[in-house]
Amino acid sequence: LIVGAGPTGLAAALCFAELGVEALLIEARPSFHSAPSAHVINRRTLEVLRACGAHDAAFDAEGAGSPEDGVWWVHKVAQGTIAEWTVKMADEFCDQAAKATPPEYPEKRVTRLRQSPAGKQLNLQQPQLEAVMADILRRRHTARARVRYGCFMESFEQEDGFVRATVLQGDAATGRRCQVRCRYLLGCDGPRSSIREALGIEMETTVPQINPAAYDPKGGVIQHHSWINFNADLSHRFRTSYGPALFWYHANTISGLIINYNGKTEWVMHAPFFPGEEAHPNEWSEEECVRRVEEALGERPPDLKIKAQGAWQMTCNVATSFRVGNVFLAGDSCHRFPPSGGHGSNTGIQDVHNLAWKIAFVLRGWASPALLDSYEEERYPVARYNADQSARNNKQMAEIEAAIGMQPASPWKNLAEYRRSLQHLKTAAVDKKALDRALWRSMPHWASEGQQLGFTYEEGALVPDGTPLLQVLQNARQDEIQDGSVVRYEPTSRPGSRLPHIWVVVQHGATLLRAGAVGMKVPQGARGPVRGAVAETYASLHDCVAWDALTLLTVDGGGLVDWRDILERVRKECPVPLRHVHLASASATAASAAARQLAADVVVAPAGQPEGEEAPRSILELAAPGACLLIRPDEFVGFRAESAQALGGPAAAAAVLTSAVRQIARTGADGRGLPAMPNPKRRGGDWPRPKLPGRFLDTRRVIVPTQFAHVVLRTKDIEASI
Repeated sequence: LIVGAGPTGLAAALCFAELGVEALLIEARPSFHSAPSAHVINRRTLEVLRACGAHDAAFDAEGAGSPEDGVWWVHKVAQGTIAEWTVKMADEFCDQAAKATPPEYPEKRVTRLRQSPAGKQLNLQQPQLEAVMADILRRRHTARARVRYGCFMESFEQEDGFVRATVLQGDAATGRRCQVRCRYLLGCDGPRSSIREALGIEMETTVPQINPAAYDPKGGVIQHHSWINFNADLSHRFRTSYGPALFWYHANTISGLIINYNGKTEWVMHAPFFPGEEAHPNEWSEEECVRRVEEALGERPPDLKIKAQGAWQMTCNVATSFRVGNVFLAGDSCHRFPPSGGHGSNTGIQDVHNLAWKIAFVLRGWASPALLDSYEEERYPVARYNADQSARNNKQMAEIEAAIGMQPASPWKNLAEYRRSLQHLKTAAVDKKALDRALWRSMPHWASEGQQLGFTYEEGALVPDGTPLLQVLQNARQDEIQDGSVVRYEPTSRPGSRLPHIWVVVQHGATLLRAGAVGMKVPQGARGPVRGAVAETYASLHDCVAWDALTLLTVDGGGLVDWRDILERVRKECPVPLRHVHLASASATAASAAARQLAADVVVAPAGQPEGEEAPRSILELAAPGACLLIRPDEFVGFRAESAQALGGPAAAAAVLTSAVRQIARTGADGRGLPAMPNPKRRGGDWPRPKLPGRFLDTRRVIVPTQFAHVVLRTKDIEASI
């Protein structure tokens, strides 16, 4: 049972449907989200949508696009720009960072647009994204996924390994109540999650350490904001067809930002709001809304139309736990970020992509229930890091405001302080030198390929190999704000990392490609295979990863490894299904020979690459004969052997792989659950989990071996018992 049909809940339903798991998705609203809300879909999330067959539909949706004009700072939109951030600046930043790379950790030469099959991130408003995902569920997965709007979960309880929920369809007076019995309950019910509250899970924040001036200890709010959703054709202000992603405006009586939601006519204007000192935005008249929009634009468009208005709170919190028993939290129900960087809904969609395959494996008996513990082990550090980085991004905006002339800069504690800042702006001159420096330091806000694609799981459903985390070693943090590892992505196949993307030609096993990827558009040029390459089927290497199995990716073994024999042995020992994908040379003859000799399920060859780019096997860090990877259904590497020797030779290879499969699935030889194996060389700076306050001092599981099984407890449960 999935509660909440926002992007996170819909993504969960799509993932479960692809995995063959029946799911019921309920939503209290009568339909899709009404306000534009979230709009940035980053490249990692687009890869998740690709796996679910929603990638092309998202790109083809009305109003979807990639803002080529960057981000503009203005006094008023009609008056021209004070400053700009452009994609070219990100390229320059990455070039400079590459020159500073330590010689012992050389960078891989990969075109930025070829680091992901998605190419560029997408601008698409939340209601449109929800409509795309719901449409795919309706057209492709009606037998497995049911979506019910106008349904509210009133209560739930856990009993005998199941969850029983009471669901109200309609209003309390005339609606119909029913009981839903499910194995697992997934709470995607937003920042005011009733499921999280019912579980007694608290929220924590590190904002006081990152930006003490921004934190309100009473409510944990960084800043209150108003919003006005309006329609107006502003395309005459654009330089390219889609226009800038954002206007940061600093007018005479108001400041904030205007978000571009469809590349022409759909906009949302935000500004600071001070409850108790001014009228609530819900009480504003249409004339007041028009006045504010006109002040920010510096003109009154003839087609201006106010659609809606309201208020929201900027917060930065992460739940102290993501799970209690068979109830899980995902998305905004367990983490809330400032919108600085656009990581909110992206992190939620990636949460459920991580969890869905684990639940499916447990339901089918392929993995121990202990595998589900790895959800929090893996996703909590990512949520914590994204929250902290979003808070840093928000803090950096104050430096830009100060350079433009707003003194004091945000966040403002009261209306008088805000008005004093606007008054100072009227006579202040822009400090061009300080502004250029502030814009350069704000790079992690606008370009975050390293954060989007380079995050890693240091502990969880994986077999650490003790190698260092190059994403950090190559891009050391220069100061509190500027962090090259956020901006610059370094492809790696280190366990716990996302499988690097390469374009491939499918020579054998095309029918086994993910259903969502069949017939999917494959771009040419910088984003896709080089022009002139001839093949029947292009795909991303990600498309070859199985949803319902672990995937063994191999390369030519140089006669050192008999993969056919090894896989036969492993399959006899482990219940987890294995798909064999072999990366052959570019020769069709070699690929055909590999298919016959290895009995591989899928055989692919590199699809060509631009001159000067790293070789595909080097990108994958599988250059040595006999190297291999075990890849999880979420496209993360669970195990790596960098050569045949790393497998211990032909005789030991089957035992090594069997042990790796069991460790990922957390099953022993007797089928019992196993605890997570710690990373022997985990670096202290690699997104560690902070100590938590109060009774949540440590939420790691305590594994107590008995003569029957492993009993899994939590420290807080022990404290409660005491």
